[in-house]
Amino acid sequence: MRNALWAAVAALCACALSACGEKNSAAKRPGTAVGGPAKRDKAANASGKPATAGGLVEATPAADDGPLAPEGFPRDVPLPKGGAVVASSRQAEAATVHVEVTGEVEAVAKALAEKMKARGWADGGTSPMPRGLVATFRKDRRTATVSVLGEGGKTTVHVVVEPGG
Repeated sequence: MRNALWAAVAALCACALSACGEKNSAAKRPGTAVGGPAKRDKAANASGKPATAGGLVEATPAADDGPLAPEGFPRDVPLPKGGAVVASSRQAEAATVHVEVTGEVEAVAKALAEKMKARGWADGGTSPMPRGLVATFRKDRRTATVSVLGEGGKTTVHVVVEPGG
């Protein structure tokens, strides 16, 4: 009986760990995009860019909007200028990107908020947290949650975009 219990625990752990593959999340060299949508998720749209069912379109930001966003990340969400994409993921209909950038937390957050508003995102509020802040923006029933954290001389920006229901 005891061996059967340990076997069941081991099987549950293996199942939980198998969900942590590159399809869901991955980190690679700075400046590389990972975890794009599967080909079956792409559909035609008016812009001619591939899109997913949740309306997440391949990003091709202007030069002043920071690094090139990963495939499948919404093109109307700017990334911080001077940053490098260090990780990205797609889970269900949400798209996430992690960017490292130089600069103080407040300055990075302010510049990014101004760019979000210029692209039609409504400010949903900002909350301070240790070593940074979290800001929320809304547009077309979508929500973008932006976390800006500073530690050890670098600032990390995490952006999660979720479609509305």
